[in-house]
Amino acid sequence: MVVSLHPCTADKLARFGLDPQSPRVRLLAPLGLFDFVKLEKHAHCVLSDSGTVQEECSIFGAPNVTVRDVTERAETIEVGSNILTGAEPEMILQ
Repeated sequence: MVVSLHPCTADKLARFGLDPQSPRVRLLAPLGLFDFVKLEKHAHCVLSDSGTVQEECSIFGAPNVTVRDVTERAETIEVGSNILTGAEPEMILQ
């Protein structure tokens, strides 16, 4: 798993004592637009809460798991490129 980790997210993880370090996780500094889009384009699956990422994944044909309860990008669900899971770990892992 590759994670482009925003500094605010890293700070919150540390504040709650959560360590995302794992042999299966590769943490990256925040990526620029072109590098991030390239990563999306070649991903097997993308996990995000971003509406823009939902659209980009739909265009690239990359499956997207949206960690939210609702989306403004309903068309991504209709075409089957996106699923909504909310923040429940059990739903995300399905």
